[in-house]
Amino acid sequence: RSDGSTWRARTATSTSPTCGVDTAGKAWCWGSDGNGKLGDGDDGQEREPSPVAVAGEHRFSTLTASNMHTCGVDTTGKAWCWGWDTDGAAGDGDDGQGNEYSPVAVAGGHTFAALTTGDLHTCGLDTAGVAWCWGYDGQGQVGDGDDGQGDEYSPVAVAGGHTFMSLTAGYRHTCGVDPAGAAWGWGAC
Repeated sequence: RSDGSTWRARTATSTSPTCGVDTAGKAWCWGSDGNGKLGDGDDGQEREPSPVAVAGEHRFSTLTASNMHTCGVDTTGKAWCWGWDTDGAAGDGDDGQGNEYSPVAVAGGHTFAALTTGDLHTCGLDTAGVAWCWGYDGQGQVGDGDDGQGDEYSPVAVAGGHTFMSLTAGYRHTCGVDPAGAAWGWGAC
């Protein structure tokens, strides 16, 4: 930004927007806005070469972006997502039949410490270390122990009763590290 403000955090991937959180907690995104993944409230059909403010008065602590959608945790631990939602990647509990052009609250009332976005799914760690995932589940990347053939439109607990210190979502898989340092993976690993 050219107004002299400083960044506290940023996130980027090669085909997604780049987003940052300024020192006041305001989220800004730039780059490709396909599917509304900049979250500025417009129809998501253009590229923005300079940062645009994410819609709403949210104050974020972290952001994560994928090829299709963007999510963030606000300063109270509430999760918000925007962009692609056809497969439930926004996690707001609706039928996932469109894009979200501004942030929508993730359903379930969880308090999250971190989120990670895969291509069409999202996972988060709550403050107790429990992993929750939502969105496209064609290869089991949501990790709920079912056959991986249905989408999850709101967070579901990852099966197995594990707690995690970190999670990372990939194209069609998710991996986590538990407190003992053991790595776990689900989906198309």
